[in-house]
Amino acid sequence: MMALTGDTEGLSKVIDLTRKFDHLEPYRSDAEKHMKSAELFERIRQLVTSKPGVLQNKVAAELDEQDGRHIGNLISWLVKAGEISRVQSGKTYALSMAELPSNSVETDLIEQGTLSPSPARPKRDTSPDLQRFLNQTYRLVALDVETANRQHSSICQVGLAMVATNGDIETISILVDPEQGFESFNVNLHGIDETTVKGAPSFEEVLQFLRPFLERHILVQHSNFDKQAFNAASKYSGVPELRATWVDSVQIARKAWPELKGNGGHGLASLKTHLDLKFKHHDAEEDARAAAEVILLAETVTGEDFLELAKPKKQKYPTSVAVSGNQNGALYGHVACFTGQLAMSRVEAATFAAGAGITIKTGVSKKVTLLIVGDQDISTLAGHDKSSKHRRAEELQREGHEIRILGETEFLKLIAID
Repeated sequence: MMALTGDTEGLSKVIDLTRKFDHLEPYRSDAEKHMKSAELFERIRQLVTSKPGVLQNKVAAELDEQDGRHIGNLISWLVKAGEISRVQSGKTYALSMAELPSNSVETDLIEQGTLSPSPARPKRDTSPDLQRFLNQTYRLVALDVETANRQHSSICQVGLAMVATNGDIETISILVDPEQGFESFNVNLHGIDETTVKGAPSFEEVLQFLRPFLERHILVQHSNFDKQAFNAASKYSGVPELRATWVDSVQIARKAWPELKGNGGHGLASLKTHLDLKFKHHDAEEDARAAAEVILLAETVTGEDFLELAKPKKQKYPTSVAVSGNQNGALYGHVACFTGQLAMSRVEAATFAAGAGITIKTGVSKKVTLLIVGDQDISTLAGHDKSSKHRRAEELQREGHEIRILGETEFLKLIAID
């Protein structure tokens, strides 16, 4: 932020401190990089001012800089800060300095000396709606994306539909600056263009903001496109992929309505007609809700839990899952593992446990503080017939490690969902 606002004096002081104190030496290279970025920000401003309409893919050459991607990132920050505007020109953008309104209330107060100008900063969508659901736990979260062009990595909208245990659905839409060009085919499909996402957060910002929430829930996608897009956008942005459990509602729909095979298929457009769903196709928020509704209707038609419907035909054993606990949960700090046959699926159990703050592991180790055993197993198994996880937990107890063995009913009461 100091680089973006041109605070070279402050950056110089930081660099001096890293040279003065040995323990700050590891931060020196970062401070020097930020100083270089501050200089580049100013050179970009000067170039765009002197050459309005300069193409973004030519800026690095104009500045005699080799790292074109870094220059592109700096330009994106200036766009988000409202200093530069971009207009698509072929496969790149024409740049110009943004016109700031001179008669705004904030400008008047600054000129009067009543208000000090605040540093420019990237805009983020941290609306009350987003903040409200982040610490809640849902039965499942359906996710859908729209892209700016033919590249999977060009996510420009993320839609989420959260399904509560009582079947209620909450939805939300998040616009994303893909930091790539928009193609007319995609724009005509979903109606989102560069103007729509101006000032929106980048995919990296959105992913890092949503990551803890998404990684502790079961994610539903209608076809495998959305997971592929998230992975591609993560790679493009240079951030780790989402570690989550994904379920494909197309596979579930095929089991619920096999008669649609060869008769329209199981895409959302076909299911919209067959199931009389009411939604606007190619809007990520609407499509996410539709995917969630498909799941609930499939459960009603088949009488089976959606996770059972999602299982491959040959799968015989319970699915294990590792997931981090919600840091704001009441039981944060506990680490649990499941063994035996539970009444609910292990994935669902892990979701609710993580919502309460419990981190779930797939195996028993000295870090595990809770072993949850299926009620049937805990009441009928004895001696050597206990699972290897159960025996390992008892062995750790004898060695003095604090690990508690719970039945499923006791576990559900602990996380207060029984």
